[in-house]
Amino acid sequence: MKKFTCFISLFMLALAWPNFTRSEVISLTTWNLEWLTNNPVENISESKRSREDLTKLAEHIDFIQPDILAFQEVNNISAIKSIINNKYKIYLSDRNKIINSKLQFEDINQFTGFAIAPKWQVTDPADLPLSPRHKLRFASYVIIYFDGKHAIHLLSVHLKAGCRGKYKNSRSCTMLKKQGEKLNEWIIDRQAQGQSFIILGDFNHNLAYSGDWLWQVLTKKTNSPIKENILLATKGTESECLVRSKQSPKRTYQYHNLIDHIVVSGDLMFAQPKQYVFPVEQVVNYHLSDHCPLTIQVNN
Repeated sequence: MKKFTCFISLFMLALAWPNFTRSEVISLTTWNLEWLTNNPVENISESKRSREDLTKLAEHIDFIQPDILAFQEVNNISAIKSIINNKYKIYLSDRNKIINSKLQFEDINQFTGFAIAPKWQVTDPADLPLSPRHKLRFASYVIIYFDGKHAIHLLSVHLKAGCRGKYKNSRSCTMLKKQGEKLNEWIIDRQAQGQSFIILGDFNHNLAYSGDWLWQVLTKKTNSPIKENILLATKGTESECLVRSKQSPKRTYQYHNLIDHIVVSGDLMFAQPKQYVFPVEQVVNYHLSDHCPLTIQVNN
């Protein structure tokens, strides 16, 4: 019954996607994996998972089978490898490197990164630090190639929490705005060079809100009067994710708005992204994540 429920979830995704020629399509999933580690720490209960919990996470990734998984909140390479098929190559954030040890916590870290299927040619430029001199997540950066020619620049992001709605004069909103400005600079640089791009991840903010201030920061000087050169692919995506309630672990909670998003350059064709929803019985009986996978299919 559990596998049937998962099948229905993906079948509904397939119905919503256009009939792209398979050779022209890339499937991308973004997923915040909530303190995923094989070295849990005592004071962070979310970091503690059983072998059965990890098995369930692996089953969901195997079922979705993305070409590319953009992940967030992963502590180390061995942790992500414990739940993903070994055919994928892992690109963990540059913040994990020894040269960036001063930007790491001693016990556990929340790194961004990518897991990429072997059929895609990949280059791995330096990551984009969004909060210089702060121990916050870098935007992991890779470039993939269609037929070894057309390049798409990808960022996996995890932005500052604590400012989901309107802008306030707070530390969280100030930091989030600075991160948005860094992303805006990166986008403008891609556009100046005529490069396609996709930004996926946990924005910790509802970008789809009409007139949203962070979306205005991200898109500043990016669109012409007659053409949108940057699109919020998730603008019409329904928030359907069910997670375990923090107040009542045997009950579920549904988010009212998306905070995981996918931003694409205007030259790319894409189908409406969809959330992959976990079966209720798994939500309450296993420690999965407080985010659901979000998947998009892109045509070059």
